[in-house]
Amino acid sequence: MQKDLLMDQALYDAGVGPVPVVVALATVEAPVIEEPDDVVVVEAPTAHLVHDMLVLEKGYRSIADFHRAWSDKVAVANVEKAAALEHLQATTEREKEAAEREKKQEEEISRLKVELESAYTELESTHIDLESVQWSVMSQESQIKKKRYEVNRFRKERDGCIA
Repeated sequence: MQKDLLMDQALYDAGVGPVPVVVALATVEAPVIEEPDDVVVVEAPTAHLVHDMLVLEKGYRSIADFHRAWSDKVAVANVEKAAALEHLQATTEREKEAAEREKKQEEEISRLKVELESAYTELESTHIDLESVQWSVMSQESQIKKKRYEVNRFRKERDGCIA
């Protein structure tokens, strides 16, 4: 065992590997119980716990790898969450803009309906005025025909009297 420790120390000094550490627990002795008539001594076995630092380091590396993998997964999840949030915000903004456009379009439609009704009323009024003017023109044409007829008759009478 001493030889292994020296070899591990040499590897560490060369920068090739970690130093293995030997941990030994001291011998644990059970308490001695004495009674007046009998003396009983109980001894616990000596226990030595030896851990090679390489085994511990391997465990630490696996924990570090596990932590790194989960950290990467968390980072990916955070990026996906941020992307989803950005997408949601963009969608919400587009919905607000669409609602505003829809409101403006409804106002424009309402305004155009009022204008259309006004135009229909004006058209009807103009149509009535046109009919009135046409009737007036027809009436005046009728009067003009009567006047022409009378003028022609007066000319014939005048020419008949003179001639």
